[in-house]
Amino acid sequence: MITDVESIGYAGTDTYNIQRKIFLLSYTETAQEESLVNAVEGTTLKYFKDDPYAVCATTISGEYKSWWLRTTNTAYFNTVYGISPDGYVGVCSVGGTEGIYDNGVRPAFCLPKNTVIYQDNINGENIYIIQ
Repeated sequence: MITDVESIGYAGTDTYNIQRKIFLLSYTETAQEESLVNAVEGTTLKYFKDDPYAVCATTISGEYKSWWLRTTNTAYFNTVYGISPDGYVGVCSVGGTEGIYDNGVRPAFCLPKNTVIYQDNINGENIYIIQ
């Protein structure tokens, strides 16, 4: 589900469904509080609902970074939401003045319920393998 283009710039809340294999998470899916200036795209994912700190993203070295969501702030024509390094939702550049263009993405995808996922350890690092 994504925001309808006719809602953008007018604080609309209309959405429509699209078929996709890989996508960015939405404001709603990351368990953010309801807002009057964005559409409800999807439903809150249990992963974020159970752990409010799950929205924080780190690099491989453990540094916290900001990342983009797919949800637009519909009061404007050119503004999307993102998650700041400390887990807060924001609009435009959420990285602050030092990292204004240092926003990443956390792609998501859906798997069938019967997909087998197992954990392995390679070179001392835990990894997850999708079978």
